[in-house]
Amino acid sequence: MSSRRITVIEWAGDWLKLARAENARVTGLWFRRVEGDPVLALAGLLRELPGDPGTVVAILPRPMATLRLLEFPSLDPREIRDMVELQIGRLTPYSRDEMVADFKIIGSERAGYGRVLLAIAPASAARQRFGLPEECGLTVERLTVGTEALMNVAALRDRPDVGVLDLDSNAAEFCVRHGGQPVYSRTIPVGVTALTQQTVEEEHRFLQEFHRAVDGYRNENPGARLETVLVTGAALPSEDWLARLRTEAGVALETAPVDSDLPEEARTTLAAAVAAGVSLSAVLGAARAPDQLGLNLIPETVLSRRTLEKRARQLTGLGILVLALLTLVSLALEGRMARRHNLLSELRRELAKTSPAAARVEAHTHQALVAGARLDARKTAVRVLSELHALIPETVTLTAIQIDRATPVGQAVPTLVITLRGQAPTVGDTVRLVGVLEESPALANVRSTRTATVRDKTDFEITCEVEAP
Repeated sequence: MSSRRITVIEWAGDWLKLARAENARVTGLWFRRVEGDPVLALAGLLRELPGDPGTVVAILPRPMATLRLLEFPSLDPREIRDMVELQIGRLTPYSRDEMVADFKIIGSERAGYGRVLLAIAPASAARQRFGLPEECGLTVERLTVGTEALMNVAALRDRPDVGVLDLDSNAAEFCVRHGGQPVYSRTIPVGVTALTQQTVEEEHRFLQEFHRAVDGYRNENPGARLETVLVTGAALPSEDWLARLRTEAGVALETAPVDSDLPEEARTTLAAAVAAGVSLSAVLGAARAPDQLGLNLIPETVLSRRTLEKRARQLTGLGILVLALLTLVSLALEGRMARRHNLLSELRRELAKTSPAAARVEAHTHQALVAGARLDARKTAVRVLSELHALIPETVTLTAIQIDRATPVGQAVPTLVITLRGQAPTVGDTVRLVGVLEESPALANVRSTRTATVRDKTDFEITCEVEAP
């Protein structure tokens, strides 16, 4: 979180407080009195902020939360969470549905034991504090308690073990920082506004509450030393107050120095807030060290709803992307089909132009093939007649030669069937003629189909085949 812009918002009583940081360096401070609707007051304050708010963190004022420091015989966060759930109902008078709670492990004093800072707050107060920025169009990522944010003010940077008295307009808080973590916290229900009225009752009450807070820490932590208390936030009514507080609690009090890293405009705003009796310590601490914030009192139902809404937006975006891809694919296919349709139309036009010429060429080709076939047939007939003239002896007389084109059963190639009719002196001459014809390589399937003896002559009929061209 520290590598991004962060905006911290706190609504404490009559005041709205806001800090802006960039890369954990505070760049601006603002505060404004709430007069009327706090939503309108925050909306007006946000209009003064330049640029995007970035990550938004809300702060729940310390008087609205109950803080407890507990120790459990485990260091496993899951086991500690189960044990915390058992303790919550015993620590507050609210039912579990009426409160929000969170914890963070702050260290270990004994082996195998974890120290836990537990924060509990009414659900209604939590909804007000994170709901206020959301009504102005912001999304709050974290709702922490002012005590946790206070632990990171610049004055405590080099002081891991120190007491802190943070003065605000309507209340004050006394807490102790040990090892950089809060180990004790108590609210003092008297603020600077009441102290400036200089009533004896309020002054006495404040001194008593501060004394009880210091004694409470010493009683809960026997042997712990508390030598210095650092005063942050608003200014005390007078310089005499430091001496009176020292006398009352028996500790040394120091006024926290101003953060030297603040820009000049933020320094001016901080000085104005101190003079007005308003503490900006919590928003400054949260803006300086957002990664150190571990508490989040936003209800789990709200976080779950946000997660579902985020997933729904992601799925919606994915659906839009898929739809866009399908649209692009459809357009590409449609374009491709259009091009092919145009090409087909062009081919059909060309075909229509060339069809008459092609028909003429095809007709001429057919005529040429027929003529060639006829020429081939004539050549074959001449060749067969020449072959027969060479084979038939002089004693045999041919009376008829018939040539027919036929396709025998079981064959795909047409053949020429030649039928020879004539006369021979004897039947033996006819048989010898068949043998002579069978020996010719140009003839095939030579067979005698008829023989008859008439007047000392033998009439015959012989058929044979020649492959057609």
